[in-house]
Amino acid sequence: MDAQTALIDDIRATAKGEPVVVAFSGGLDSTVTAALARDALGAAHVLLITVNMGQYAYTRGNEIVLEVAEQLGLQQRCLLGQFKQHRVQAAGPACNRCTREIKLGMVKAVAGGRLVLTGANRSDTWGQLGLKVCNGYYAPLLDLGKPEIGALADALGVRPPRIGENPGREGCKLKHLLKPLVAPEYHGRAVARANEVVLAVLREAGVTPELANVKIIGPLGRNIGLVNVR
Repeated sequence: MDAQTALIDDIRATAKGEPVVVAFSGGLDSTVTAALARDALGAAHVLLITVNMGQYAYTRGNEIVLEVAEQLGLQQRCLLGQFKQHRVQAAGPACNRCTREIKLGMVKAVAGGRLVLTGANRSDTWGQLGLKVCNGYYAPLLDLGKPEIGALADALGVRPPRIGENPGREGCKLKHLLKPLVAPEYHGRAVARANEVVLAVLREAGVTPELANVKIIGPLGRNIGLVNVR
């Protein structure tokens, strides 16, 4: 049995015929998870829920979410997580807490008891694998790494486009704010605007970057932009 068939069978057995929700970012992992769930359960039984981070989400990332959801033929719902970010990131970068409390926590809160599928995989765990099914969450890709997930995306015909801001994990500008988010109108606005501008300038120049972002550094009273382009 090939990996794609095995995963479809696993999703079908785990969901037990019930409708599911996919925590959907429009990235590679959640797109493959959504496509497998659709093939296992049928489009009518799969709902995509995206937590949008407002000014901290890339404009191109928002477009990709809608494009991929349409390509998959699945219904998609959007929640706003920007203001929860202000609390979570107030003491400094906290990506793991953001994922747990906002990206997954908000989705589970509106899932209505449905199983929440995530794109969590071996590349997210630093070698520390947990349970595939736990506390209402299910990670069908947990045993796979990025190369295997990429191969599945190609086999399913659903590889999503990239934003171009980072060669690895893309989507949230706040990972480029390398100090506490004490004043969202100052620190948050700086990282949000700077990272849109650098991509816009490159796009106008006809450049497709592997990496393009602006790290906001410096003391709390002064924002310094460190531009990274490759």
